[in-house]
Amino acid sequence: MIAGNKNATGTQTNVQWQCQNVWNNQSAIDGMIPNCAVGDFVVLIIYFPECWDGVNLDSPDHQSHMAFAIYRNSPGQVSSCPTTHPVPIPRITEIVRYAVGARSNPVNWRLSSDMYSGSMRVGLSAHADWMDGWNRDAMISIVRNCINAQRDCGVGSLGDGRDLVYRSP
Repeated sequence: MIAGNKNATGTQTNVQWQCQNVWNNQSAIDGMIPNCAVGDFVVLIIYFPECWDGVNLDSPDHQSHMAFAIYRNSPGQVSSCPTTHPVPIPRITEIVRYAVGARSNPVNWRLSSDMYSGSMRVGLSAHADWMDGWNRDAMISIVRNCINAQRDCGVGSLGDGRDLVYRSP
């Protein structure tokens, strides 16, 4: 599945740029690569949709078989998937950090997909691909214990007392 839009020339709802050591900076709002200080990190965060149509494992555009949840912040209301994409899946988030060195100036950086005017600030075309490679037992546990139970199990928890463990190949 693909998140973000490689053809975007404006802010994307589910793509965010920020400086790691600056809270609430402007780039988180305007969607462009921020001018982070030397020694800091430029951080790109891309959120993937968490609702599946329940039928298609892929689609020609690698996006339309997926949708974002409808978020509700009112007390007592639960966020849910739209009726067109009723099957919830774990939310995938890609976070990429780029170090800012003494000879690198983030305002001069461009993404290879930034195919718009060189006079515009860059980063608006950020997007990412994701392919499933989950351990089936872990996925089933997360879906059953966290998603279907409507529990926020936190990062790395399988919701049954076990945690995800990285093992190097």
